[in-house]
Amino acid sequence: LLIEPVFDLDQTKQVRITLPQGAKLDDFKYSQKVSFQVLRGKVKFSVEGSQKELDALDMVLLEDEGICFLEGLEDSIVGLTIYKNLQKELEG
Repeated sequence: LLIEPVFDLDQTKQVRITLPQGAKLDDFKYSQKVSFQVLRGKVKFSVEGSQKELDALDMVLLEDEGICFLEGLEDSIVGLTIYKNLQKELEG
């Protein structure tokens, strides 16, 4: 399992997650809008008791906050985008 920041801009942060087959990203906590896109391979994605398999180029968008889980079903690369809340920054 390798987690690497790709870039960090005013509105978004992009992270690359490399998941070898069998590797797990347990209990990933998010507190704002995030998206996961499988760039290569196949992963099992779970959130709030719901599970699905995602293939290359599949994408999920999560809003609000929660906990999710990823497992590499094949050697996989997943892009994680974190959408920053600009309204809070403007008010802050």
